[in-house]
Amino acid sequence: MPLLFGPWEEPGFRGFALSKLMQTRSVLAASVMVAVIIVFWHLPLFLLGDIPPADVVLILAAGVVFGALVVGSGSSVLIAMIMHAANNAVSGEYISQMFSGQDAATLGWIRAGIWCLFAVAALIIGGRRFWTQAPQKAATPVAPVEAQT
Repeated sequence: MPLLFGPWEEPGFRGFALSKLMQTRSVLAASVMVAVIIVFWHLPLFLLGDIPPADVVLILAAGVVFGALVVGSGSSVLIAMIMHAANNAVSGEYISQMFSGQDAATLGWIRAGIWCLFAVAALIIGGRRFWTQAPQKAATPVAPVEAQT
């Protein structure tokens, strides 16, 4: 897989775009929107056959998980970058190379299913308000009240 499509997308998509989208949207909505952008980011790899079609589902589910990680870590993308790199190294570049044909397609759907389970866990752990409401904006400072003499 070319370096262009590695874990370098986190600072731009999950760091900048996610934070901008969450100003007016819930974490879930912003995470899914970023994941859709990332699906299109990977379009050349889909067209070349370097990654299976099941990875569309995987990327969408992983987007929810990574969004939860970024928000849960105080807007740090480091954990998401490490998790993305580990996923690519272990399941993408190591395990996937052991399969071909229909077995590779089945493995792709198993991986996508596992990420869907992680996404459901993130939704449960995040709680309803976390996923359905935009994060609260910082409070506007109040001018101090002058003492009366």
